[in-house]
Amino acid sequence: MKKFSLVLGFMLMMLLAFSTSLMAANQIVTSTANSGAGTLRQAIADVSDGGTITFNITGSDEIIIESELSIITNTKGMTINGYNNATGNNVTVQVPIQGWVDPSRFRVFNINATSQTFNFSNMTIKGGDIYGNTYWSGGGIFLEAGTLSLDTVTISGSIAKYGGGIYNAGTLTMTNCTVSGNYSFTSGGGIFNGATLTMTNCTVSGNYSSQRGGGIYKGQAILTMTNCTVSGNLAGWEFNAYEGGGLYAAYSHGNPLFITNCTFANNSAPNAHGGGIYLTGSSSTTHLYIKNTIIANNSAEEDYTPDFYIDDGTVYNNGYNIVETQNGSDFVNGTNGCIVGVGDYNLSTTLNDNSTLNGTKTLRTTDGSVAIDAGTNVQGDHPVAIPTTDQRGAGRNGTLDIGAYEWWDNVGSLSVVLSTFTAQFIENTPTLYWETQSETDNMGWFVYRNSEEDFTTSEKISEFINGHGTTTQQQSYIYEDRIQNPEVGDTYYYWLESIDYSGTVNHYDRVAILTIPHNSNSGNNLVPVPERFGLLQNEPNPVIHFTRIAFNLTESAMVDLNVYNIKGQLVKTLYSGVTSKHTVMWDGKDESGKELENGVYFYNMIVDGKVAETKKLILMK
Repeated sequence: MKKFSLVLGFMLMMLLAFSTSLMAANQIVTSTANSGAGTLRQAIADVSDGGTITFNITGSDEIIIESELSIITNTKGMTINGYNNATGNNVTVQVPIQGWVDPSRFRVFNINATSQTFNFSNMTIKGGDIYGNTYWSGGGIFLEAGTLSLDTVTISGSIAKYGGGIYNAGTLTMTNCTVSGNYSFTSGGGIFNGATLTMTNCTVSGNYSSQRGGGIYKGQAILTMTNCTVSGNLAGWEFNAYEGGGLYAAYSHGNPLFITNCTFANNSAPNAHGGGIYLTGSSSTTHLYIKNTIIANNSAEEDYTPDFYIDDGTVYNNGYNIVETQNGSDFVNGTNGCIVGVGDYNLSTTLNDNSTLNGTKTLRTTDGSVAIDAGTNVQGDHPVAIPTTDQRGAGRNGTLDIGAYEWWDNVGSLSVVLSTFTAQFIENTPTLYWETQSETDNMGWFVYRNSEEDFTTSEKISEFINGHGTTTQQQSYIYEDRIQNPEVGDTYYYWLESIDYSGTVNHYDRVAILTIPHNSNSGNNLVPVPERFGLLQNEPNPVIHFTRIAFNLTESAMVDLNVYNIKGQLVKTLYSGVTSKHTVMWDGKDESGKELENGVYFYNMIVDGKVAETKKLILMK
């Protein structure tokens, strides 16, 4: 008996340890405090390798730290998703005192984790002043080692000697990010890149360096920029003659600089050359590859070169660039699609949202700009693929424009803002669902399908589907693909085409992918309906205010009636009990009483622990 008790005790201890490790895998931040249970600092310490930190903070989105958040480890990576589920906003992680008067003298994030990967998303990193400290790089983020991915992150109001906002010595990828209002006492007001940096759909604006690289400083490093806007940055303190208001690219030692569909405008080097871009080093070590890019409306010292200045290096001009001024002859007007020193740019001097889909601001072009329809979607010898959308996420309006912005009209609207496009196998039928956030002159849609991920060889499978003309309200669409005899394991790719009232056709880069499941998993991966069970279609459908959902069984059983969103997440339990029939009214709210977003939802009936039937409904309040 004693031996049995010892064994049982050991098993309980192991079970407890195992359950504790599972709980530690992911962490939820519930407090805005600097430290202690439920805080971000504690979550970083407790999260397991590869785990995720999420936020559920009631009443606030601001987390004020009293010392830097250090991630110095070679044993674990992590994901931090800053979307606050309690408020529906992104969190802000900031220091207590920002600015120039007695600021908090520490950075926000310090990451030193060789061979580890980190993913930060949906947050603002604010403040941080590391100037004067022993390690004085990266006021907002100091990536000393490791791999970091930033998605929908804003870094602002940070100060350092090198890299006011970010100092990168690892592998950094930035997507849909904004770096603004940061300051460097030496180089890289916004970003100092000393390793590998890839930027897509990013805005670097209003940063300042007392010396080189007001927006970005590129050292012996690789920098890839696609669909980025660099605007309103400044290099040079008072009478100090320093260059590169937007970008300073120094000795690269063979590490190249790739610029594709970017806009460098309204930057300044008031006491030197190269208000837009300054390139230096040597022809054998500093290499710039550039295509479909605007470098214009920048400023420099009087009688100096304000836009593009090359001190030394090699420019691989891959064509279709707009350069207002240059000191050399790397860009020739009329050659290889380049526009040099001529024409009207009609380029905004201020950044605006311009109906952005990702939160970044851009410089709008207006009718008559030489950038409109002057680019190319042919990659050719350029090492980087040409983006199929502009920085905002807008599709191409005919021939691709030069720069980060695609012109649709003079007020920055989009023809159709597509926010969701998914494919599900429901009731043995491939079912497509898409949402638009707004539509302008949208006459309607066609759906295309292919068995390969290649739109050019796809076939049009739908009749014309009417659009909603011009609207700023969210709209939902459903299309059922009545494909004949789909085989289990077959994969299909779907695309959308919209047509406006002028006849302009727009194809969307987003693809919906569906693999036909096994018969036992048809109907949204749920077990087929036994004939003796009956779950009725809700009425009315779509749901405007309330809807009635009912079921009938041949005999009493334990029944659960649940509603799920399109991601398969449970949002509401409508009934749970023993019965043979039941009717319930649902108001479109979740378990907490919160109104759910419009869209497609699924409801199922679980009988004696087994899924019996699933149906779909549309919520359109």
